[in-house]
Amino acid sequence: MDNEDKPNQVTLDNNASRNPHNFSHQQYIETNKITHLEKSFNIIFLNIRSLNKNFEKLEQLLTDMKIKPDVIGVTETWISKNRPLIYKLPSYNFINKESVSNSHGGVGFFIKDCFNNKILHNLSLNIPLCEDIWIEISLPSKKSLVISCIYRHPNFKFDNFQNSLLKSIECLNNKHHSFVLGGDFNINLLKNNNPTQDYIESILTLGCSQEVEVPTRFSTDFQSATLLDHIYTNLISDQITTKVITVDTSDHLPVLVAIKKNNLLKSKPKKYKIQDMNNFDSEEFLEELNTKLSPLLKSNIPDVNIAWNLFEDLRLLNYLNLTSTIN
Repeated sequence: MDNEDKPNQVTLDNNASRNPHNFSHQQYIETNKITHLEKSFNIIFLNIRSLNKNFEKLEQLLTDMKIKPDVIGVTETWISKNRPLIYKLPSYNFINKESVSNSHGGVGFFIKDCFNNKILHNLSLNIPLCEDIWIEISLPSKKSLVISCIYRHPNFKFDNFQNSLLKSIECLNNKHHSFVLGGDFNINLLKNNNPTQDYIESILTLGCSQEVEVPTRFSTDFQSATLLDHIYTNLISDQITTKVITVDTSDHLPVLVAIKKNNLLKSKPKKYKIQDMNNFDSEEFLEELNTKLSPLLKSNIPDVNIAWNLFEDLRLLNYLNLTSTIN
């Protein structure tokens, strides 16, 4: 039997009563309870495990959500030249990157056709057994948002992936981009071991947060659970809401990211103080400077550290502030 014809591993409707997690965490949400998406810019990330096979389930998810997400990131598309996508999602443009290593990889984006976007090839991780696609979306607020969809194959060397991802995030930071990175990373963040802790801490040091707190994949008997689907972003917490949707689209649960439109990607305004020197009396300042420094210069203190501490104690900057105005 071809892998593409195998049934999905988890059926939530049939097994939910046996699920020890019971989806009680507030981050889980049912499709019929997803509301007010018209007030947000919305992204869904989903490991689809064959886009052709599960396309109807994706369509049903969008129907149940009532309001369509702006961007849909899919991993494990299983799309290739020999197995192209045979369906079309109305009002969306599809771009993808197929796996060059095996048939069970690949990533892609469905992007609403009202948004201009471009692929950022320079951010690609360029490592084996990993597919990633990076886009920059132009938004009505005249801002832009970089979105990446990443699929890391299981058992791929951890260090190489970590180092490449950090370099791409550093590049985004250097260019002051707002970003949301999502997908199936095949790194179980529920494991409390040194490699996992080092990985997540290295990303957090770059100003990111990881938004998913709950398991996103369950075994068929619900006796084991893993958090493999991650969301990394540099958006501030009150701008973004992340939910895990309890729907049986594949053996992974979809992750919804909603970004508020009313302050979309706005950074906190910076306030600057300006020293107004128009009324500055330089002669008065120099006279005071001489008065303050003369005893220190004549003291011949042998220890440079003590001399520096005494100089700091003079607080000359405070006197400068007194003789000018700060606006």
